[in-house]
Amino acid sequence: MINALCELTVFSTSEISKSSGKGRHTSTRREMILMKDSGILIDTPGVREFGLASDNSDTLSDIFELAYFAESCRFENCTHVNEPGCAVVDAVNNGLLALAVYNSYLKLRKESWYFSTSEHEKRKRGKSFAKISEAAKRIKKR
Repeated sequence: MINALCELTVFSTSEISKSSGKGRHTSTRREMILMKDSGILIDTPGVREFGLASDNSDTLSDIFELAYFAESCRFENCTHVNEPGCAVVDAVNNGLLALAVYNSYLKLRKESWYFSTSEHEKRKRGKSFAKISEAAKRIKKR
């Protein structure tokens, strides 16, 4: 992947595994690669997962340039999902904000919540969802 991103051979590669059909990580140490005209890439072998360091949705709004639209939302604490008068959703519906950008914002906001929420809060939310789901099933059976 790094070789493809850098558009040159930075690291040697090995064959694709026949049993799993996946590539194998061949680098053995952290390394910083200066990319042509576009920044720095850091190879961190052994790291399988990264998360967002910020759980502030305003920061994400700024990154995705939603803040301009969010200023016009009807409610100050708008989540930009399904509230009436949400200027962000209106911007998506009117083609002023790309759907892909909006979907990326929602995905990262969810990921941010996941990484910043304690295990206790996650279990509590799961139990609450299970109760709602069971209640919905009972209503549907009637």
